[in-house]
Amino acid sequence: MSGGDHRFLCRNYTHDRHNAAINSGGYPQNARKTDTRSSPFSGMDKLLLVTRNFPPLAGGMERLNLRMAESLSGYYEVRIVAPEGASRYAMDGTVVRHAPLRPLWRFLSASAWLALREARAWKPDI
Repeated sequence: MSGGDHRFLCRNYTHDRHNAAINSGGYPQNARKTDTRSSPFSGMDKLLLVTRNFPPLAGGMERLNLRMAESLSGYYEVRIVAPEGASRYAMDGTVVRHAPLRPLWRFLSASAWLALREARAWKPDI
């Protein structure tokens, strides 16, 4: 068996396990988008995103984290711990806790404190 055949078999095995999990209901129901018409966050898991790479900083990682938070907000109730000014870029209704960007040690200590406080009070699932 050549190396290409081995990769093909592994990929198909993974794909088959994924399809079996979907067909058997092996994935949690809350992994699928929930109906939010009755309440903005009814039945949704909570996600806490802690990042230094978020707008107003400019760059690829910052845009990626913003788009990720926007996409995940359809599936989860999202709260963010990010640098000062991030709330201007976050989605409407998203709670954003701000930490000072500079110096780095101050951001790290402030964001750790804010994340811990948010985790204790809000109890995120992820």
